[in-house]
Amino acid sequence: MVGTDAIKNAFIYDTETLSLEGFTVLDDVDPFNRNTRPAIAARFVEEASDEAFVAIINHFKSKGSGDGANADQGDGQGASNPDRMLAAEELLDWTEEDTFFADDERLLLLGDFNAYAQEDPIDILKAGGYVDLQDQFQEGVREPFSYVFNGGEGRLDYALANSELEDAVTGTQAWHINSQEPRGKDYTSFNQAALYQADEFRSSDHDPVLVGLTLAAAEPTPTPTPDPTDSGTATPTPDPDDDGDVDAGGGGLLPTTGGMPLLLALLGLALVGGGGLLVVLARKRRALGEPTG
Repeated sequence: MVGTDAIKNAFIYDTETLSLEGFTVLDDVDPFNRNTRPAIAARFVEEASDEAFVAIINHFKSKGSGDGANADQGDGQGASNPDRMLAAEELLDWTEEDTFFADDERLLLLGDFNAYAQEDPIDILKAGGYVDLQDQFQEGVREPFSYVFNGGEGRLDYALANSELEDAVTGTQAWHINSQEPRGKDYTSFNQAALYQADEFRSSDHDPVLVGLTLAAAEPTPTPTPDPTDSGTATPTPDPDDDGDVDAGGGGLLPTTGGMPLLLALLGLALVGGGGLLVVLARKRRALGEPTG
């Protein structure tokens, strides 16, 4: 956890699943040294496969304040959009120029970018070679969302992969435990103590974003040799949902066959104001809790 703001970026990870090989911080260039929380890049190695990737957690400047060039320009992107655009550009430069990052590094950008999906900062990151995973794995006509403001759904929270990591992604979706819950259950001045329950709901005002990764290719399944005495009766295919694991549904986060993916959950950190973000990694589906219906 780094930074001096009440809202900080941090990583939490499962030490039985991953080892931390190293990390670096972007905090010495504008706007990261002024009004944008430091970005943290951490290289993790999956114990089971010995494969590595780098996750970079971010929290860009909010839309709520800004003056001069950062004043609200009336274009729908709110205040401080120039600083968010600059942060996106500096983030790209950092991953390309800093010696921490290898040339073929598998990179995953995570966090609250405080920009909606059609706004300038996200366009900059996509133009820099990153894929918006929620958009890629969207199903149906309803747009992905992780936040509700004045009754309108949108998303400020993202997982974006570079081309080196993209093929390892098995799915991405928001876990809607926060944005659709009443404000009376959250940690702010709206809180009503009588509504408190010791569960995951309204632990933040933003929803977690889940990403499934299979970092190493699954072992090929041998082709069975036909039995010449076989009568031709087909063997029923087992129902993959009968194994007792959580069926993620929606964005196809979890494969129903093959190896278990690595899961990443992007969670708003209620203890420091809800905007700081954590990354939680686990091998087992149930580590993220039972299905909520």
